[in-house]
Amino acid sequence: MPDRRIVEDPFEEPPRDSFQPRPHFAPNDPAPLYEPAEQNPAEEKPVEESVIVPPEALSADTLAALIEEFVTRHGTDLADAEDKVSQVRALLKNGKVQIVFDPNTESCNLLPVK
Repeated sequence: MPDRRIVEDPFEEPPRDSFQPRPHFAPNDPAPLYEPAEQNPAEEKPVEESVIVPPEALSADTLAALIEEFVTRHGTDLADAEDKVSQVRALLKNGKVQIVFDPNTESCNLLPVK
């Protein structure tokens, strides 16, 4: 036979004359385990300038992978990518687009020359 004890409703407010707030931590608890680290500007990593990488400095496979990743970045199908890859190669060859490496994010991008 199941135990049929009467359980008080935990959401029911106690009478006002007997109300005592419950502490969130026991009085002898240590400090919380996580304390935010102090921001020390001297320890921050310096912001580095972007580096322009000439296409000749990359191997043929790396350059092809970089151009293909750039072309397909926004959901271009690989079937349509061949035409766009050849367009980007022509823009790189003509100097209208340049390869830029950002050391802060450790990523490459193709950007138009200003």
